[in-house]
Amino acid sequence: MHFMINDQNKNGDVRGFGISLAGMVLVAVLPLLIFGGGASWIVIDQKKAAVAEELTGTTRALLVAVDLELAYQLAAMNILAADADLDSGNLQSFRGTARRYLAAHTEWNDVVLIDPRTHAIVPLTEPQADLVHSAPPMANVDDVARTGHASVLGVMPSGEGWRKPIVQFLVPVMRDGGALFVLSVAMDSAHLNNILFEQRLPETWTGAIIDSRLTLAARSRYPERFVGKRATSGLASRIAASESGMFLAVNQEGQEGYNVFTNSPKSHWSVVIAIPASEVDEPIKLLLDKILLIGGGLIVFALTLTAYIGSRIARQRNTYERSLREETAKSKSAEKEINSLAFYDPLTALPNRRLLFDRLKQCQVTGNRSEKYGALLLIDLDNFKLLNDTFGHDVGDQLLQQVAQKLTACIRESDTVARLGGDEFIVLLEELDSDLDEAAAMTEIVGEKLLASLKGSFQLGNIEHRSSASIGATLFMGNRTSIEELLKQADLAMYKSKEKGRNTLRFFDPVMQTIVLERIALETDLRKAIEENQLVLHYQAQVVGEGRVTGGEALVRWRHPERGMVPPLDFIHLAEDTGLILPLGNWVLETACDQLAIWASQPALAHLTIAVNVSAKQFREVDFVANVLAIVNRTGASPRMLKLELTESMLVDNVDDIIEKMYDLKAKGIGFSLDDFGTGYSSLSYLKRLPLDQLKIDQSFVRDILVDPADAAIAKTIITLANSLGISVIAEGVETDTQKNFLAREGCHAYQGYLFSRPLPIEDFEQFARLI
Repeated sequence: MHFMINDQNKNGDVRGFGISLAGMVLVAVLPLLIFGGGASWIVIDQKKAAVAEELTGTTRALLVAVDLELAYQLAAMNILAADADLDSGNLQSFRGTARRYLAAHTEWNDVVLIDPRTHAIVPLTEPQADLVHSAPPMANVDDVARTGHASVLGVMPSGEGWRKPIVQFLVPVMRDGGALFVLSVAMDSAHLNNILFEQRLPETWTGAIIDSRLTLAARSRYPERFVGKRATSGLASRIAASESGMFLAVNQEGQEGYNVFTNSPKSHWSVVIAIPASEVDEPIKLLLDKILLIGGGLIVFALTLTAYIGSRIARQRNTYERSLREETAKSKSAEKEINSLAFYDPLTALPNRRLLFDRLKQCQVTGNRSEKYGALLLIDLDNFKLLNDTFGHDVGDQLLQQVAQKLTACIRESDTVARLGGDEFIVLLEELDSDLDEAAAMTEIVGEKLLASLKGSFQLGNIEHRSSASIGATLFMGNRTSIEELLKQADLAMYKSKEKGRNTLRFFDPVMQTIVLERIALETDLRKAIEENQLVLHYQAQVVGEGRVTGGEALVRWRHPERGMVPPLDFIHLAEDTGLILPLGNWVLETACDQLAIWASQPALAHLTIAVNVSAKQFREVDFVANVLAIVNRTGASPRMLKLELTESMLVDNVDDIIEKMYDLKAKGIGFSLDDFGTGYSSLSYLKRLPLDQLKIDQSFVRDILVDPADAAIAKTIITLANSLGISVIAEGVETDTQKNFLAREGCHAYQGYLFSRPLPIEDFEQFARLI
């Protein structure tokens, strides 16, 4: 309806113009000229109005970007202030935190602390580049300390000690309801120029950002000359009085132009755009002067030209109004898109990490007041990586979108579902109950509901996919626990859920934290053990017949300076999980090869072989073959006396690559034994392709071989299979003569176990081997 009225008014203007012009032709040329002059001003006013609306739309879009940037900077500084550990006076720790924030925010210059009681200034960081922090007005510091609200002071002009303008922020460090310190952060004002550059203003236009003190914070043209200076008096007075509309003024460069500004009710900053006056006035003046000149010469021609002028004016107005509508729509769309990108995940349209943290802070504040518990549930989709790798990321994205919809449908409107990234989602439950047990029960009900909604079938295009999820939950009241710590707690609980078989819900237990801390400490000690030579090899004898020693299996032990001798069961799995198995495995292999080289010079021990266990991670290394051969060559060990033990579980993935590497090493004389045979997943087709020298019957079958018919049958089958393939067989875990005799009757004559010897240090093993 609005546009219909505009069209009617426009058509009426055009008809009125034609009638007036025809009347002037009939009266006299002079009235025509007088009317033409009046029409000139009308058209100029219309042009100015259109330009003013266009400039206003652009300033509003820019102002949205400025407010978002200032809000983002204040949010980052508030987080830094919240992280301040100053209650104990540990200023050095907070300096480290401030430096990390300064490294992450390259636009920041430096950070200082100000004591609001004494106005003492404590530098926290070294200034970047050629900027030095200026002391803010202490009246502003006192205001921030008194109100507890952060403040953007605006642009501090260049001066003695610093050579570029800066934007100064003040953020209170609150403790026990009062400001313990005020955090002062200086940001290079050049960072704000990026907002103007991204708007891509026409070359002749001048855009400027003016702070609440009417000082230029950014300028698209010649920022180095004018940023930090006060706005011109005419512009400053209009901004202070909030006088809207387009006005003519002379800028700092001495050029006359039309100016439009928009004030922010939040930050009290302003955005100004100026366009040269000639761009607005000259084209229209030239056109109308030409029309009046022709009209003064020929009245008849003026009558003919009347229709042309009317249609031209109509087209111009159409063009300007259409452009204005498009620019207004673009401005609103840009504002909406900026807000969406800043706070929402583009794939699922769920709140992102930034918005989640904001809502979680509000929830903590509310919890302090209401003394009710909230809950944080971390949801991780089971086997999502397998779906992505199998069908591609497009299918994975479809699943994430459907999961987001199902999660949202399971919670209250007052609660929040957010996506952290990847296949991880967060559910924030607010205002549950003041009783811990009741809050936990309510959380469990929601968690089970979430699990049930995700356990069903998902139709992903032509693919029907069944999914499940693992959920970790933690409860909190107020801000007694930091946001980062809550996420860690939920993450620990989620991984415990996966360990329990997936598709389950687990609550955080402080015991989990203790286990994790102990594991971290053990990992640190293990790294040090590898570096400081705290590891040692023990050797368990491998014998044939009645006990003749043919070699030994190298078994690593850890001589911990405080824990004593640590068995491999306590640290091998940790080494596998952390990747330390690679340097640990290399150390074991090199130590064993060194020992082989020593034995080669001793006739009584030169016949002994050493079996070394190799992990799956070692075998999957691209340079595994080259690394093994380099160790053998470096130590001078005979490759024929070295035997590498593999487990059946290694044959599940990429068996062709494993076989190729085995043949490369076999060609150099190195032997292979398949350890724990009968407990894994190897097939006969793979077994025939492997260049094995030996099968090792797992001790779990040997232990009950005399009392369990199933174990006895498995052992017999392994012996028969090895003999049929021409592979030797050895049984581990032999502890009694009756076990040995049974195995001997079935055709197994090589043994390893406590019946003969437990794992021994090298000196004891050598003595044992010489005696037997």
